[in-house]
Amino acid sequence: VGRLKAEVDVAIVSFHWGLSFSPIDLAVYQQGVGHAAIDAGADLVLGHHPHILKAVEHYRGKVIFYSIGNFAFDHNTPLSANAQALYPGYKVEPGYEGYRFGVDARKTMIVRCVITDGKISRIAILPAYITGMAQPRPLAPQDSRFGEVVDYLKTVSAAHGMTLNCRIEGDEVVIVD
Repeated sequence: VGRLKAEVDVAIVSFHWGLSFSPIDLAVYQQGVGHAAIDAGADLVLGHHPHILKAVEHYRGKVIFYSIGNFAFDHNTPLSANAQALYPGYKVEPGYEGYRFGVDARKTMIVRCVITDGKISRIAILPAYITGMAQPRPLAPQDSRFGEVVDYLKTVSAAHGMTLNCRIEGDEVVIVD
């Protein structure tokens, strides 16, 4: 990351990491690795793999998304017994035969990062929900699921002592430090 940062204005790091399906839990190494990436020069960390949204942290003026959730991920076969055991309350609901993940995995987001004059000037999320046919759909602020996604992110962040400071601007949730 340090070598990359020496060659670019903005370094965005993406990690395939973490514990699948468990809404709150982070793997023991994640926070240390996320912090190390920022310390080495990363301007933003985007985590993925757990199939659900995870905590959002402000660290040294930068943002770490521990998991941005599923987005483009079709899965029309039931999860394995091992995966189901990890997923509290897992069941396939009618209408979701084309997306056989539980309710928490339907919540997702698009991260929008604005770069101005060689620096990240704004980070926002667009809350989204995945349909029963595995199609992500951005949500309008008037949709109750919009607030559901934001509240979920605040809850999973607070479980780690992290405060997700944000404000709603149009269809975006702007992350503020």
